[in-house]
Amino acid sequence: MILSLFWMMKICGVLFLRITPRLSLDAAASLMDSSNNVVDRHTVHAVEREGDVIGQARVLFDRSSAQSVEISYWVGKKYWGAGLTSRFVPLYTYDSFVNNPSIDRIYAKVIEGNDASIRLLEKAGYRYESFHYQNVKKYGKTLNTHTFSVYRASYV
Repeated sequence: MILSLFWMMKICGVLFLRITPRLSLDAAASLMDSSNNVVDRHTVHAVEREGDVIGQARVLFDRSSAQSVEISYWVGKKYWGAGLTSRFVPLYTYDSFVNNPSIDRIYAKVIEGNDASIRLLEKAGYRYESFHYQNVKKYGKTLNTHTFSVYRASYV
């Protein structure tokens, strides 16, 4: 089985899927011009399995803290329970630290009740950090989240 992360075309922190060939050079140049002053950005990787894109992993850079980024990830429902996410989250975490020397902390927010994601993060070396009461709206409901984090010094 082949499981990999692969970079998309990156223009000032904005990434485009290579499966979207409609982006012209003029459009790319225009995006670069409009993105030059963007402070908040995110970097997205597609998760690929045997040639098929099955999910994504992302880090969100926040202007309030250049040393701390949020990781998020997902895989398609038919891949749940196959152990794939537990393989790529540690890889993506390590890759994020290595390729972004200013990052000291990576954190993830997990909706209360998502026990599989909590176990995955703990296996990947993340530690419980905090509880947030009704801070996320999803599916028309206000939900609680837990924050897990990992620090460069203990990971790389």
